[in-house]
Amino acid sequence: MSRQAHAGKTLIDVRRLAAIDMYGRHGSKRRRRLVFAEFVLGAIDIPLLGLTIVLAASSVPRVLLGAYLIGVGLNFVPLALHAISLSRAGRLRGELASVDVAAELRRYTAKQFLIGIPLLVMILGVAQFATGRRTPSEPPTAAQANSLAVGRQPEGDRDATGLGW
Repeated sequence: MSRQAHAGKTLIDVRRLAAIDMYGRHGSKRRRRLVFAEFVLGAIDIPLLGLTIVLAASSVPRVLLGAYLIGVGLNFVPLALHAISLSRAGRLRGELASVDVAAELRRYTAKQFLIGIPLLVMILGVAQFATGRRTPSEPPTAAQANSLAVGRQPEGDRDATGLGW
């Protein structure tokens, strides 16, 4: 097993974290909208606040605080990209179709604290996207395996950007 795949299994799968957080216990539309707003605003506002603090800083602790906020805010970027992808019709339910939502919710509730480690979720998100991993526990479906064999992405996994996030 590669080191990146092992790291993704022991820490978090960023797409699954976004999906579980958006779905919650009952999958209400209100929760999806609130979590979507949290991720998108967190990806924009927290780094901007950190940058403002860094630019206005007159001491080293304030520069460090600003840098910390920038790093934490950048953790929201892959979550926001996944939230955008999962907000399309049927995507969230499709992502969680074969998942024990209650067990995953318990697991990822504790792992959400990893967002507070600057750049960790951002690095994991980029690594998981680069390796093409969807989730750490599921093998690709037959259609996905076939499309990967011929070097294209399945139609159902494409989004408006074509990135497949």
